[in-house]
Amino acid sequence: MEFKHKPVLLEECISGLNIKPDGIYVDGTMGGAGHSKKIIEKLSSKR
Repeated sequence: MEFKHKPVLLEECISGLNIKPDGIYVDGTMGGAGHSKKIIEKLSSKR
């Protein structure tokens, strides 16, 4: 069985979080980490 996941309301969630490049965020949802991947893209690589 192949696991497929499409994040729901991804852009709305990311926009609402107002992510700061040096912030700390926890994705406590159960799924395929779609939200976490998008959050990581917005973080600074300096950490």
